Amino acid sequence: MAPPPSAGRRLPIDEVLPELHAALKRQRLVILQAPPGTGKTTRVPPSIVGQPWMTHNKVIVLEPRRVAARAAARRMAAERGETIGQSIGLRSRFDTRVSGSTQVEVVTEGVLTRMLLTDPELSGYGAVIFDEFHERSIHADTALAFVRETTAALRDDLRVIVMSATFDAVSLATRLQTDAIITAEAPLHPVEICYQPPPPGMTVDAAVVPAVAELLKQPAAQTGDILVFMAGAGAINRAERDLARKVGNDIAITALHGSLPPKAQDQALQLDPNGRRKVILSTPIAETSVTIDGVRTVVDTGRRRRPEIDHGRAMSRLRTTTASQAACDQRTGRAGRQAPGVCIRLWTAGEHEHRPAGEPPEILTSDLTSLALQIAAWGAREPGELAWLDAPPTIAMDAARAVLIDLGAIDTDGRLTNHGRAMHELGTEPRLAHLLLRAKSLEIEGRSGALATGCAVAAALADRDLLRGRDRPIDLRARVEQLGGRPSGSGRSGAGVDEAAVHQARAMAKRWIDRLGADLSSPRGDLDLDVVGLVASFAFPERLAQRRADAGNFLLASGAGVATSPNDGLARERWLAVAETEGTGGEAQIRMAAPITIEEIEDYHGDRLTKTETGGWDRRTRDVIFETQNRLGAIVVSRSPLNDPDRSSVIEALLAGVRREGLSLLSWDKADERYLSRLAFLHSIDEEEWPAVDDDTLLEQLDTWLTPALGNAKRRSDVEKIKPREALANLIDWRHSRDLDRLAPTHIDVPSGSRLPVNYDSQGGPALPVRLQEVFGLDQSPTVANGLVPVTLELLSPAHRPVQITSDLAGFWATSYAEVRKEMRGRYPKHHWPEDPMSAAATSRTKPRS
Repeated sequence: MAPPPSAGRRLPIDEVLPELHAALKRQRLVILQAPPGTGKTTRVPPSIVGQPWMTHNKVIVLEPRRVAARAAARRMAAERGETIGQSIGLRSRFDTRVSGSTQVEVVTEGVLTRMLLTDPELSGYGAVIFDEFHERSIHADTALAFVRETTAALRDDLRVIVMSATFDAVSLATRLQTDAIITAEAPLHPVEICYQPPPPGMTVDAAVVPAVAELLKQPAAQTGDILVFMAGAGAINRAERDLARKVGNDIAITALHGSLPPKAQDQALQLDPNGRRKVILSTPIAETSVTIDGVRTVVDTGRRRRPEIDHGRAMSRLRTTTASQAACDQRTGRAGRQAPGVCIRLWTAGEHEHRPAGEPPEILTSDLTSLALQIAAWGAREPGELAWLDAPPTIAMDAARAVLIDLGAIDTDGRLTNHGRAMHELGTEPRLAHLLLRAKSLEIEGRSGALATGCAVAAALADRDLLRGRDRPIDLRARVEQLGGRPSGSGRSGAGVDEAAVHQARAMAKRWIDRLGADLSSPRGDLDLDVVGLVASFAFPERLAQRRADAGNFLLASGAGVATSPNDGLARERWLAVAETEGTGGEAQIRMAAPITIEEIEDYHGDRLTKTETGGWDRRTRDVIFETQNRLGAIVVSRSPLNDPDRSSVIEALLAGVRREGLSLLSWDKADERYLSRLAFLHSIDEEEWPAVDDDTLLEQLDTWLTPALGNAKRRSDVEKIKPREALANLIDWRHSRDLDRLAPTHIDVPSGSRLPVNYDSQGGPALPVRLQEVFGLDQSPTVANGLVPVTLELLSPAHRPVQITSDLAGFWATSYAEVRKEMRGRYPKHHWPEDPMSAAATSRTKPRS
């Protein structure tokens, strides 16, 4: 390419261009490290056009942002006295200006990926340049992986240049398997850094206005134009409004962010045509690539927004985070591009030390559903088939592929389906692409307005909420109404409206309907608010939700619980299609949803409905329930009794009920309890011979003793009819059953002729409660267990009150009886109290028979 008319103005990068060309002649991939302001973005691409080793004379330059791409293309074209579209071209998502004479094409990230997927050989192009690669966006990483495969398998003549100002060139060269590193030097003008944290109670965004106002009091020759870095468009709009009230018309206040029209972005980069001093309120798009003339002061809030997985949206969302030290250094450098400058950092020096050194690659933190679709469109079945700088995390990639399989975009082997190819060609989030295609199908089937509604729903979900206010409703239809031509603020919401977001969403919806409706006879029907829930459900089928008992509480098909205020207009809807939630752990809050009917679910999500036979112990009814359930994931849509469940399943359910409710589920009488205590007693004296019968052991061994007793039992009431002692008998064989009565008899005969029950549940061992008169003449305590264990006698008064407890009856007669006799004679004079109990006749009557 011929030198530009302005070639006489030397830039630092010009000094290393011969070295760069020589390296490109030898190797396919070269790394170029050059500080900001060296001219690498505008001088390197044209310089390699026409080099003898260039087999094709067209160069692609990848810029990370649309504003940077336009600025770079405009500057290169201006240096040649041209406009964009001649020798210097531009390709972005909604702006393509190229011609037959174009030799350098500046493209944005998504565009390069689509170019590669359309033509993996990049026919007609001789070189690809990755500018500002240190930002490590997921698009740049993906495009580089594709380009590396192209150079390895299809185009050994294709040259690749990776450029940046801040990365570790040696480390990157090692990972990219090249030793070609070119370094340009360009000392920046000195920049004084001042740390100026906001006062207590003031946010960093609110601190921008007073900080800028104070700087504007200083002479313009001293501070120049002021570039302010803020996280997002919302904060910029508020600061722009507040500053406009505070300063006069002699100061030009401009915004710079991705949501602005291209003309407004371009104006922000240029000097004020009226010569006024400027304040540029910018997102991080001004960190790199573009030079803003006149800026000598930077005010930095130290915040940025970066894409991270948003589980509430099931897609990536820009989240406001702390900017890294490397990003802050880039921002500081903007003040020293053209003259000495000043950077005001709205935080403390100590806080700066604790900031992360750099930003993690987006591929490690973002939702990977779009990436998984691109990999499938590339023809790779596994990410490992490509050479990544940082491989996509396995867990995130598996989750992304599961979503694509669920949406019908790929098959289980990872191959792209026809539907997936159509999704990919739309160039938007896969979930939204699926929604758009299904909405078009509804239109084709005769649902007038479905496509227009689908485009509006997708646009409303693609970026930030169209409504403002803490109490804004969750109804997605309120957002769609804003895109249907109604004046802002009208409709069912009553909430504030984000005018800029609505404008952007309307433009997006129009582009989609123009594209998708091109082959339809009449795709521009009115919006159909009744179909909003259905089309939203196509994007998030796992978020179909059924209301629980309480208003505002819902169960998702995925199994998660979500909630909204019981006063919200949708709180009492039976079914919702939930599009967005907020919060994790416990029950998340619904942020956007729309009503849907069960008939629509059955008609359009019928393949997700499953009929299963299920049953077991039901905790709510505390009984066995077996039924046939019609389910939508975790939601039971309908149920009916199962008349003949599998017998083994019934038994397991009954046993589960006993385990949960405890042994008290059985109906225990005194005979059952005595039987249990007899077994427990024998186990206590011979653990090897007799089974343990404590509660824990019995619950562990239900299969052994209770299962045989269940018979035809089906319900809790059947279990309650089982006699526990008959079931416990299954723990011992016939020999032990015989020995049980011999070793632990239920009753013992006493001298009075009474047959009295033995209490084996006593802590002191077997005990026999007996009235004192009934053991006259008995010289020693009875025993059990073959005479090994004496039975403790609980000697009772005629009123059955304890008189003495002893296992040594002979000792009692010899020592304590006389004192007891004396007391008893006074209390019970009608009863027989002999002086010699050993010679007296035992009796159960008041006095012995004469």
